[in-house]
Amino acid sequence: MLRRIGLAMLGLIGGLLGGIVVQDLIAPLLLTGGGEVSLVGRILLPLLIPMCAVAGAVIAVLVDARGTSRHRD
Repeated sequence: MLRRIGLAMLGLIGGLLGGIVVQDLIAPLLLTGGGEVSLVGRILLPLLIPMCAVAGAVIAVLVDARGTSRHRD
């Protein structure tokens, strides 16, 4: 149980860092000609980092569970 919590926390941190990188890559594409953020950017950018963090935690736990189940066989 503690192993999964630790892996989830590592996945959360990895997802946060990945979300920051993705946000930095996408942000210039979501600017309008006047330098303002488009409507899609206003919706997507604030949600991107938390969604990546949750996805990272879930993926870390799933990968560990899959590897553990294969190792037991």
